[in-house]
Amino acid sequence: MAETGVFAQAVASRLAEAGLEVAPAAIQGAIVTDNAQSILVVYLTWPDETQIVAVADAITAELTGNGAAYFPQLEGVEPAVRPLDIPTPVPLPPGLRTQLMGPAIKIGLALAVGVALALLWHYLDPTVREAAELEELGLDILAEIPRK
Repeated sequence: MAETGVFAQAVASRLAEAGLEVAPAAIQGAIVTDNAQSILVVYLTWPDETQIVAVADAITAELTGNGAAYFPQLEGVEPAVRPLDIPTPVPLPPGLRTQLMGPAIKIGLALAVGVALALLWHYLDPTVREAAELEELGLDILAEIPRK
């Protein structure tokens, strides 16, 4: 019922009256409902935290004002629908993909930085390893200790 296009259009009309233009398709895709023991629970996922309360209030107003239109069995019962809680935005936890990609990216970045630092250390290392390196610098070699 709350996920239908007719309901989304009615909510969009209420939002337009309040000065907020929202497409009915966006509202329809953002609503998920659940019925638990004769209680309708409406879940709303909305990308803009400044608009979510206005959209939730419009949904509440539409259900309380025209509840009998969506629930024919409640026609003549006043009030047909009443809110139990005030709409309160709750941030969603990050998705599984975000939770898994975060550490993978950090490990990959740490590995790349580690390899880059090792190569930089090798490049900037002042240790003389061969007699030819001293000859290139123009220094005379008096003696060389053999490796074996």
